[in-house]
Amino acid sequence: MANAASSSDSRFSNRPQAPSRRQAITGMALTVAAATARGLPAIHAQTPKPAGRRRTGLLVQPKSIDVLNTRCKIVLEVEGELKIEEPDPKEAGKVRTAEVRGKSTLDYFEKIAFDDADHLAAAARRYVEAKGENWISGSASSNQLRNECQETYLTLHDNRWQQYCPDQPLDAREIELLHSPINSAALELLLPAEPAKPNDHWTIDPESAKTLLNLDAVHQSTLRAKVAKVVKGTATIEVEGEIDASPSSVPTQLEIRGN
Repeated sequence: MANAASSSDSRFSNRPQAPSRRQAITGMALTVAAATARGLPAIHAQTPKPAGRRRTGLLVQPKSIDVLNTRCKIVLEVEGELKIEEPDPKEAGKVRTAEVRGKSTLDYFEKIAFDDADHLAAAARRYVEAKGENWISGSASSNQLRNECQETYLTLHDNRWQQYCPDQPLDAREIELLHSPINSAALELLLPAEPAKPNDHWTIDPESAKTLLNLDAVHQSTLRAKVAKVVKGTATIEVEGEIDASPSSVPTQLEIRGN
């Protein structure tokens, strides 16, 4: 479970922050577990109690804030079988299978910066944990982020959001470890542009889906969301639809169904 938390990191400009609708997601939380290529991890947006007039039951994409501080924890677990062709020419065409399991845990504080048009500009992350574990036919291996690379930046480069460590280069395994199927800095794109209440539906536009799901391009999308329920200020959002996209420049059809 990810909980919102404040951070003393001042790497982004901290202009005076006037009360605004973007405060609606200062308590944003992200929970990701047991994700598969055909499913979307559970995502919850939590709103703090407003200081003045209450807006009971409303959920809306907020505006006009410079910096947002959150904490996210993403746990991705996969399992399946790997088909391996026998290298011996005498056994050409023979295939054996190997059981494969993997688990990735990313836990970090994030400071998200926005431009004057309310678009995501950049983000800084301070990792509490970043670790990957793999099991293939009983053989285990693991990989984790070095302590000296626990602070990273997320910036847009060549139309892709990329992470880097300002102190020293990330190695290839660390880059792969930190790559997530969800861009937590863009989670607010799941929220509707107009105030919504339980059972209200809205469409997630292709450009938002591209940024949110870390895709190179989205060619067609039927992705829709709705407020499934609101319990004690925490709204559960259901997301469903199909996306024709290009992750890592490979044409792919994704079926998204989850909450």
